[in-house]
Amino acid sequence: MSVIKIRNLEVSYGHIKVLQRISFSILEKSFFIIIGPNGSGKTTLLKTLSAVEGASKGEIYFNDKLMTTYPRKKLAQKIAMVPQIISDEFPFTVLEMVTMGRSPYQGVLGLSSLKDARLVVQALEFTDTTYLADRKMNQLSGGERQRVMIARAICQDPDIILLDEPTAALDLAHQIRIMDLMESLRKEKGMTVVMVSHDINLAAMYGDEILLLKEGKILQAGSPFEVLTFDGLEEAYGCLLLVDKSPLGDFPRITPVPNRLKITTSAK
Repeated sequence: MSVIKIRNLEVSYGHIKVLQRISFSILEKSFFIIIGPNGSGKTTLLKTLSAVEGASKGEIYFNDKLMTTYPRKKLAQKIAMVPQIISDEFPFTVLEMVTMGRSPYQGVLGLSSLKDARLVVQALEFTDTTYLADRKMNQLSGGERQRVMIARAICQDPDIILLDEPTAALDLAHQIRIMDLMESLRKEKGMTVVMVSHDINLAAMYGDEILLLKEGKILQAGSPFEVLTFDGLEEAYGCLLLVDKSPLGDFPRITPVPNRLKITTSAK
């Protein structure tokens, strides 16, 4: 079952079309990853799915109902967004930040219920951030801040979690930790995970479905083997990439070929 359906979506900034006639669907409880070169419209697409950006044309359906018909508060209960840039200047503790995830369910006074407190504890435990609860956000590392923001999103108890490059600027260990956490969200909590990523190999390892964008248009959409092909990636990124099957499992492995190796190869 498709939880999101996009039909002929266009997004423009002034006279510049950032997304052009985009159409695709996202299956419920899937790990859906959006890739593409810089300027291809990945972040704009994610913001449009979260209703942060408005569409110039086209339609977005959530559970077969037009997204524009949902009240803002109701939509916030269903879709959570983790942005790419997480400021370290928040004057809040981790506990306060995660508790903010319950705001779509609270009344005008913003009072927390016992259910809110229970979900906060569960989100901290799920992301292994309980030990950080009393720390200030500006005292955390990049990986810790990322996990805290994911905990806040989990606290919203959404059907869908959207993430904009959650592994950017993290070391390899923290990248895998974040990706494993997303996979756990999908399997254990039944969430649909939609993520923008620059790391093609992470997309290959974790993605059920991959959407490849270039200049605001869809080049390919489908399984990792359908999307991550030599011809498709060369067209998208304009560089030489070797594609073979990963020795770790049934998914492709992508290896960029630098110029110095191309020169050496041609010299032989």
